[in-house]
This record gives sequence, structure tokens and C-alpha cells, in this order.
Amino acid sequence: MFKLNKIHLLSAAIVCMSLSFMLTIYLCYNLVLQHPDKIITFHENQNIAYLVFQKENPYIEEPFLGMDDNYLYSYTDYIKLDSNYVCELSSRIDVEYRYRAQIVLISRYKKNPGSDNNPLILEKYYTIDDISDHIKGNKITVSRSYNLYLEPYKSELDAFAATIDLPVVNEVRVNFIMELKSSGDIESEFIRSINIPVSTEFYNITTIGEKSCTTDFNVPIKRLSSMMTAILSALIIASFAGGLLLIKRTKAQKKSSSQIQLEDYLRTYDDIIVSTVNPIDFSRYEEIYVKSFKELLTLSKRLSLPIMYFDNAENALFCILLNDVAHIFKLELTDD
Repeated sequence: MFKLNKIHLLSAAIVCMSLSFMLTIYLCYNLVLQHPDKIITFHENQNIAYLVFQKENPYIEEPFLGMDDNYLYSYTDYIKLDSNYVCELSSRIDVEYRYRAQIVLISRYKKNPGSDNNPLILEKYYTIDDISDHIKGNKITVSRSYNLYLEPYKSELDAFAATIDLPVVNEVRVNFIMELKSSGDIESEFIRSINIPVSTEFYNITTIGEKSCTTDFNVPIKRLSSMMTAILSALIIASFAGGLLLIKRTKAQKKSSSQIQLEDYLRTYDDIIVSTVNPIDFSRYEEIYVKSFKELLTLSKRLSLPIMYFDNAENALFCILLNDVAHIFKLELTDD
């Protein structure tokens, strides 16, 4: 039967003690050292660019006009919108997001004495883009482009204005909306828009909402459950106790070099060594002592005879009995 030697026992003891140490550190971190909350920062940036493309006409040569300019409605063909959204997160996490682009038709009462805002009469929504996805990382980027033709929306607003006996101002608004959601009660919505007046011939485009936004979320750290704490504690105790037991067995197995040599002989040549229960009576034999076990081994192979073995408290005797001659190798079992 295979027996664990000193190296095996020490290796197993080191593994057990290391495991108990690592489990103790992990348990202490979760129960004592860990902060109650983790702060995750979302820095969102929404950049909107547009070009107003002109209808072909003999008076204006430019095919389009840039941002922050003044435009003529009758000369406008379409507006090219570019939306570029970037969110940088302070930690790598799983995030679900939903990006939408909305057209909002707005009609307001034109006169409202005593108030800075005209009351809203009509607000109608059209979704022109809606995408959803999830990522595991620390950065989200969504870039989209649209060609916005104002005529269908202006016609709908004019038709509504014709049904009421009130002076109104009409607008076409485009909302770019990003909704973020993750575990730990993280949920945010970031909206930036452009507003286009369509009640007058001469108009300009205004951007509504901040370009960037930074939000901090306090995410509770998941603690170990009572059952997991109990399991880890039991593993720590078992690993530590196992390590101590193995170290104790290692010390108990302290052997001299001659004892180690004896075990090596018995293990390596167990096919030709025969252990005897009773000591051999050498009085009937002529005793010839050899200097090494190797000499006895060579003789055994040449004669095809087994090697007899027995020991006492002081010596281990190996011998080959041939007729009335005993060839003997004596190994003294002394402490180093």
C-alpha cells in the first residue's frame, strides 16, 4: 500500500494552511473591511450636429448652411441631423440601454398675457428610431444620422391650426433620449433636443438641454448570506485543523537516513525481498558479510534466489541462503 512520505505531507499541509488563510481574508473583507457602498459615476455626453440643405434655386449657390445660422423655410429641402452619444463609466458593469429619437409636434397659444410661456395646445409624438442593447464594459457609444423633411410635419400642424379659432405658434422638436439601467438600482435618462419653429418663413434652430451630464450612483455591495458565512467558516476551521494534523504527522514521521534507506530497499525491490517473521538462525551457516546491498542484489539475480529480510530494534538484516552459506548485508538502524 502506498504511504505518504514527508514531502507529500508537508505539501498537503501547506495547501490546507494557505486555503484557510485565503478564506479568512475573503471572509474578513466581506464582513468587516468592505465599504457599505460602491460609487459608480456615469459621465454622459450628447453631441448634436446639423446641416440645413437648400433646394435648388438660381439665387443661393451653397448646397447647405451650417449650424447656428438663419434659414428660409421655402428654401429648405431637408435637415441632416447627426447624434453622437458617449457614456463613460467609472467601473466595468453590465448595462442595458435604450436609445430613441422622437419627433414631437408642438402647437402653442400665441398670446398669453402676464406669462413668459405660451400654453401648450398640441403635443404629438412620432418615434423615428428605437434601439436597445446591453454591454459589459465601461463605455457606451451610439452614433446615428437622420434626414429630417419638415414639410409633412408642418402640413399636419397647419391642418390642426385651421380647426381652432386661436392664434398659435408651431414647432417641430427632435428628442434624442438615452435610458440606462443596471443592477443595484442604477437607472438614468438623458435627453437632448433641437427645436425648429415652423410658423414663420424666417427661422433658426435652437438646442435644448445640457450637452453633458455627470451622475453618481451609490450601489450597495452584496454581502455574504448567513449560510455562505457559515460554510466559509466551517471550511476555514477544517482547513486549518487539517493543516495542523498533517504537520503533526510530518513531525511524527521524522526518520533517520538509514530508516529512509531501508524503506527505499523494501519499496524498490519488494518483488525479490521476502520478509520473515522469526529471526534466521545463522548458527547452521557460514556467514559472509557483504559491504553493500548492491552486492547482495547482484548475487540474488545471478543465483535467482530471493533476499530474506528481518529486523530488530538495532539492525536490518538482508541475506541469501545458499546451501550452508549465508550471504548477509547488515544495515544499522541508528538515529542521525
